[in-house]
Formats: sequence, C-alpha cells, structure tokens
Amino acid sequence: MRILGVWLMAALCLLAGPVLAKDVHVIGFEVPQLLPLEGDGPYTRVMDALGRRAKGQSFAFTRSPVRRAIRDLVSDTPIADCIFPTDVRNVADMGLDANDFLQSDPVNFARVHVFTAPGLPKITHMDQLHGMSVAFTEGYGFGPTLTPLITGEQTVLGHRIPVSSSVQSMRLLLKYKRVDAVIGYLPEDVLVAKALGLPRPNFDPDNSFFEVAERIVCHRNPRNRAFLQAINGALDAQRRSGELSRILGTAYIEPTSKPYVN
Repeated sequence: MRILGVWLMAALCLLAGPVLAKDVHVIGFEVPQLLPLEGDGPYTRVMDALGRRAKGQSFAFTRSPVRRAIRDLVSDTPIADCIFPTDVRNVADMGLDANDFLQSDPVNFARVHVFTAPGLPKITHMDQLHGMSVAFTEGYGFGPTLTPLITGEQTVLGHRIPVSSSVQSMRLLLKYKRVDAVIGYLPEDVLVAKALGLPRPNFDPDNSFFEVAERIVCHRNPRNRAFLQAINGALDAQRRSGELSRILGTAYIEPTSKPYVN
C-alpha cells in the first residue's frame, strides 16, 4: 500500500517451502488489521499461502515497524532483500533510483478516500475540503491530488493534523469530532473502524482520490528476479482459482485503473 516513501514496517515468521541455499528475506511493514506486528491478518495469510505455492523458492518473512523496514531495505548493508506491501513508485518518493528495484505483480490494491463521520456528506472532490479540519497518517503518500493539501503547498484545508501514532488514533479523532474528516486508505480504515467497534466510515466507494497496487519490491539482482518470477506464478494461480480473494476476504480490492493491473 502506499508509503511515502511510505508506507514501509519484530515477530519472526518463517514460511516453509522448497529449500534454497539461502532464503530470500522479505520484510513486511506494519499495517494495522492487514499486517499486524503480531498475530494474524489478511496479508499475513496471503504471504503464508505464497510461501506454500512459490515453486522452487522459499523465503523468510519478518514483520517490523515502517521506519525499521525502510532502514533494513536501504542501508549500506541491507538486511532485507524485499519489502511488502509497497510499489516501486514509493521507492522513487524516497529519493532512491526505482531502476535499482524489481516488483511483483499486484498482491492487492488500496485506494485513498476522505472519510467523514456517519450522517455527514461524502467527500467526492477537493473543493468540499475547503476550510475543513482534516487528520492524516504521517508518513503515508496520498497521491498527486491530496498530497499538496497535506504538505501545505495548497492552502485549502483549514487545519492539518498529522497523526504519527496509529490509524486507530486517527479514527478516534473522527469519532470524538476533533476533526471534520480523515484521509486514509481502503481497506485499512474500514477494517480498523470495525476492530474498534465504530460505525463504518462515511465515504463514496466509487470516487477514490488515488489507487496503488500492493506489491513485493526487491533489490534488482538475478536471485531476486527468480524469486519474483516464482511469486508471480503463485499469484497468478491464486487469482485464477479465486484463492487470493478468499484469503484476503473483506480486505480484497478490485482495481479500478487498468494501468495498475500489470
């Protein structure tokens, strides 16, 4: 999903598969309800299934907070070969050369929406945000339309409230009417609201501000290329059989933009 260079996040999970001389190390960054640091989540389950299906490849999968995951991927002596879930466009946002990285086919998709409290108008275009107090998750990228508002390049919002602690905290700001709206991602925000026992956030599912594919991104080298080829084969089989949508459940998102399919 989405890192700003985002969006990247330590409980260790080793996924069984055919043995290589050395496993590829994939780090998953924390995404509440989708890929928690501990316990189960839709993205945890799909990575486990890929570990079983990726013929001729095995990989170690660990989970960590986003900043640590980024550091482990891009340090002078990288600990991680790959990171999930993100996209090579986010690597460029981090000031790195996207040509130095490879990526898998999409595992899932995420869409940016502006969420309001139940009963309030749904936000479908930027003009509606004029003068509003809006919270957003610090460190996430939200696409070319909303990012200039968040950074202050465009002075549309009445008050910008960055939230660094968690999506849960941002959701509670909306519940207690500390903000007029929050900017977030589907399916993450809806799943967080459900976990907190809150009403489903108010948004227009047919009007998103940004869409991004959730992929495994790896350093470019022959070993990782072979790994991603095996992953893509497993993803294709899962997608055609319907297994992928069953594993992801309510977190499964169909793409709305054809360029993101490949």
